[in-house]
Amino acid sequence: LVHLIVTVTFAILTMMSIIASIMISNPMLLVLTLLFLVLLVPYIMHYYTLENEVQKMYTQYDEILKHLS
Repeated sequence: LVHLIVTVTFAILTMMSIIASIMISNPMLLVLTLLFLVLLVPYIMHYYTLENEVQKMYTQYDEILKHLS
């Protein structure tokens, strides 16, 4: 849950900075947007991997329960 909250927060902040940099032509806002993107893209990749591994663990857990029954 924590990973999802952090990912969504960074996505919202990235979108807000993109909108602000479009509306206000300030080079520092563009730098802020790039920094958010540098953080957001790897974090989305990490979250995707994390969720896939959790799904694999659920499958393994179900197989273990099936063997124990």
